Amino acid sequence: MKTFFNEKQILVLNTNQYLQQILIDTMRVMGFCDIDECTTPEAAYLRFQEKNHHIIIGDIVDGKLDIIGLSAFIRGNKTSPNPDVPMLAIAQTEQLNFIPDLKRLHINDLLQYPFGLDDLSLKLQYLLNHDDIPDYSSDHSHGGPNHSDWPSSEESASLTNVMLDHYIKHHEVIFKKLTFAQTATHDCLEDIRSTYEKMRGKDNTNIHSFKDFDQMWVDILSHFVKVGMSEDDLFQIEKVVKTIPKEIRARYDEISQQDKSFLVLVDSLNSSAYRKAKEKVMALQSQPNPLNGKTPSDYKSSNEKKGVNTNAFKFKPKLRGED
Repeated sequence: MKTFFNEKQILVLNTNQYLQQILIDTMRVMGFCDIDECTTPEAAYLRFQEKNHHIIIGDIVDGKLDIIGLSAFIRGNKTSPNPDVPMLAIAQTEQLNFIPDLKRLHINDLLQYPFGLDDLSLKLQYLLNHDDIPDYSSDHSHGGPNHSDWPSSEESASLTNVMLDHYIKHHEVIFKKLTFAQTATHDCLEDIRSTYEKMRGKDNTNIHSFKDFDQMWVDILSHFVKVGMSEDDLFQIEKVVKTIPKEIRARYDEISQQDKSFLVLVDSLNSSAYRKAKEKVMALQSQPNPLNGKTPSDYKSSNEKKGVNTNAFKFKPKLRGED
């Protein structure tokens, strides 16, 4: 994700309690380096005139002091630097009555609470690669699901916070684990090189294997920082860390146990709550988008046709002796 998002300028219109710092933090971890945040449509439009952002994201509140109000400035003003800029609205279930306004003002897409990192990423990838504004002129239906048992605003916000908070913390945990593994591998290599008695107990195969691990962490960390990770990618990398040989594992455990901030961070991960939230959010987000009727598979298919890498983590470390 990061190689794609880090060159994009994004404008966030943040006008209610649900779009707090966690959304900004999530987008930074995703790879966005240039994020502007405004609290009123007027301020957001002035900022857009200055920078002509690649995409705009904002919540729905009352149809005036929100992304709907901002879209009226952008789509209908001669001073707008790009009247066709992609716009993504975020809404709670009770705000779906504004869908006719979204269509009238040609807001490109809608993200409904509750959502996770991958739901946000999928839509941003789609919008940044499809510069055409949908034609809603002959569309008289929402094309979306029945929201009779959709979560309340409070529960939706809570589920979203659980999903995004876990992603941010898990991302930091994995990064620390990778640095621990790299340090432990390097320390073990130094022991082998510098101590003859230890060297006698190792054959060339072991030494080459350690060197492979040493380079593997360099490669993964480089990819991790430059490319960014999806939620599933983080779990995949965590499995890679578990492949550490027992000689390195002992040093790894020692280093990790000495890092108190890491231990506190791990303790703060509520994996059980995350799994429950993810199951519920995935089921809800699998339903058709209430604005355009698209499902996640539709977005993925469209992105793939445009050549968008929807699976950010493509690096698969390969050790000596593997096929």
